[in-house]
Amino acid sequence: MEQDSTVIETIELDTIMATSPQTKNDILLDADSLLLAYPSSESTLFPKQFPQQFKKKYQTEEFNYDKNKPKVSIAAKINKLIKRFLEKIFGKIDFKYEKDVINFLAILIIAVALYFIIYFFIRKGGLGIFGTKNKKVSTNPKELAEDIHEINFGKIIAEKEQQGKYREAIRYQYLYVLKKLTDKNLIEWIPEKTNKDYVKEFQHPTLMYPFQHLSAIFDYVWYGEFPITSTHYLKYKNQFNDFTI
Repeated sequence: MEQDSTVIETIELDTIMATSPQTKNDILLDADSLLLAYPSSESTLFPKQFPQQFKKKYQTEEFNYDKNKPKVSIAAKINKLIKRFLEKIFGKIDFKYEKDVINFLAILIIAVALYFIIYFFIRKGGLGIFGTKNKKVSTNPKELAEDIHEINFGKIIAEKEQQGKYREAIRYQYLYVLKKLTDKNLIEWIPEKTNKDYVKEFQHPTLMYPFQHLSAIFDYVWYGEFPITSTHYLKYKNQFNDFTI
């Protein structure tokens, strides 16, 4: 019986292989529905619904992949940021002088930024055209070899006055003030300190502002390198002499 079954299966297989291609395909399709060209399904279909105007979401700058788009200037970027900011506050802006208003605000913002930058440099002592650097009060050893407590200020100031070296005389006038403040323990004399360091350190209730004024004179004359006449020097000298502790 097993041989007869094998013979029958062989005959049926030979019969299928010997049939025409069309008949063969019909037999295979009937055997396996997965090979159907248009198979049917009993599943329920739910078509996808897209929201209206969904394309607008993909029209923003983030989805712009055009590599050849023109470069946007900094001014244009600032104008765009200002417009977005105003629209968040007032809603959509659309009036006759919109461009002029935005340009004005952009110029105003740039001007304010420059003001604070310049102000920062001035507060830090200045660089280049913004002012002089915050230099030390003391000079190099060749100019001031003695200790501040060993200098005969009366003698050296008189010599500078006779020689007409009024800028150097002002410098020693200011150093003499620092010596007197140090003797009273109102400041701590350190050669590496600047005149502005001493101004911050000196917090006397009645002498603070006069000392700031003398420091400004010293800074103007010595570091500003402005030539002064005997008349100017006499005026400044009287102000230094009026500073009593």
